[in-house]
Amino acid sequence: MDNPYSVLPIIRIRSIILLISALLVYGCTTTPVLSPNSNLDNQSENKTQVLLLNASELLNKKMPQEALTLLSSLSSDTTPEHLIPELYQLRAQAYQQTGQRELAAQTLMRSPENSAEERIAIEEQLWPLLAMMSPQRLENLNNSTVEYSETGWFALAQLYHRQNNISIDFEQELSLWQETYPDHPASSKLLKSLLELERSDLFQPRNIALLLPASGPFAKPATAVRNGFAAAFYQAQKEEFNPTLRFYDSGTLAEQTWAAYEKAVEEGADVIIGPLNKEGVNILATQESLPVPTLALNYSTHKTQHPENLFQFGLAPEDEAEQVAEKAWLDGHNQAILITPDSPWGHRIANAFSETWSQLGGITVETTTYAPNTNNFSSPLQAVLNLDESKARIKEIGRFLGRKVHSEPRRRQDIDFVFIAAQPQQARQIRPQLKFFYAADLPVYATSHVYTGSPNPSADRDLNGIRFSDMPWIINIAQPNPLWQTIESATTGNIKPLKRLYALGIDSYELLPHLPRLSKCRYQHFSGKTGFLRIQDNNRIFRGLQWAQFVRGKPKAIKNPSNF
Repeated sequence: MDNPYSVLPIIRIRSIILLISALLVYGCTTTPVLSPNSNLDNQSENKTQVLLLNASELLNKKMPQEALTLLSSLSSDTTPEHLIPELYQLRAQAYQQTGQRELAAQTLMRSPENSAEERIAIEEQLWPLLAMMSPQRLENLNNSTVEYSETGWFALAQLYHRQNNISIDFEQELSLWQETYPDHPASSKLLKSLLELERSDLFQPRNIALLLPASGPFAKPATAVRNGFAAAFYQAQKEEFNPTLRFYDSGTLAEQTWAAYEKAVEEGADVIIGPLNKEGVNILATQESLPVPTLALNYSTHKTQHPENLFQFGLAPEDEAEQVAEKAWLDGHNQAILITPDSPWGHRIANAFSETWSQLGGITVETTTYAPNTNNFSSPLQAVLNLDESKARIKEIGRFLGRKVHSEPRRRQDIDFVFIAAQPQQARQIRPQLKFFYAADLPVYATSHVYTGSPNPSADRDLNGIRFSDMPWIINIAQPNPLWQTIESATTGNIKPLKRLYALGIDSYELLPHLPRLSKCRYQHFSGKTGFLRIQDNNRIFRGLQWAQFVRGKPKAIKNPSNF
């Protein structure tokens, strides 16, 4: 990079030459006026380049908030024209790293383009952000803007969603879009890729094998998954496409799972769903290759590259904890305390939250754990809120004064929200005790585990105010759900506590035709019962969840514009 001061000797020499020339031509009656603009312009450009370089280094170190603070000192009016696209792209990257995808998309759409290369670079960042927004959010954004380019992008993304979920003449609709937006900056390469995606065939297996345990600790969840899968399977049957469905007992041991897998392949399965336990998924993940596409219903613990045909889909609590961290950050919080059970499940959630929270720039002030089977959370809550220290200070003051001091303890003031991992029974105890211990004003976030999945206002009134993430099938209770009604009417006993597992089974079937598309275009997502589904690295299927808050004992949906 040029030294901003290296031009000074040249400027001085030029000044002397100009002064001598003026004296020779005009004599001593004229005093030359020298403009320092070129020197100041060079210094300003060099300073801007240094700031952009520093911001880029911060983003490489996953420090987006610091990068945004640095970039806020630059404006389009004072930044050299050829550096403005870089400024916009860095801002968009910073917004994206903080989870503010909508702001990232709007920044990219408003970025100037000085070349065709810059235009393509912007599009490659922008389109995945738009494609991952929900149709409803795209419609709201489209209705709230009048800028030609932006409305065109939102309309194209809406069209993409209709192509993904509804049977339409996509080619004709795309032609109408081009007529409406003839000068839109969307490249022909992008439009061509959308057409190719539309023309690609859906995956339609002829022989489906479902590998689930018939006994052991996973038998009850497996039954719910199997029944959900079967309900979706039989509902979708058509005369022109009628695949076979076979069930296989995957057993409880990894060796039994592998034997059942090989048997399913030998008997002609061209797609396999399962297994459900991690040990079974691990044995599949360690194979060099798998003969048929396989949708495992859990996630491998191995971090190495998995077989190309292995897809992993489940209800991982880690995914929920990560999204809690993102949501709290987007809500403007940065200092958290964690309250989790002292169990392997609790540790998994705490570790996932803490890792994501740290990457976003958040601070975990303190963590505490509680015994999984306890109903009394007084000791861990008082400790994490520093009430014990406050009480000790009051006693110390009393001893110093020689008399009893009447004062209420004061909780710590260096936190702005609480994250709890708890089942409904524990959550109904923790929330009131937080209020009792002077933390009623602190926002409380949680995973879906705090909610049974069925409205129960009398039991859940103590959960009021808690914000939690959950699958659309659970949150959207106001919408008619004929498939669930059919399942309930055909099943004896209370299956409401297993509703999420039924949803997993349903999505396992309905997701199958879309696996090739999701694999080919990682920004695509499928609107499922369990969430907005998309494929990440190692063919791991990520569930984008919806948000709700308990109001009068019932969950009320929260709009989440930055996510889906």
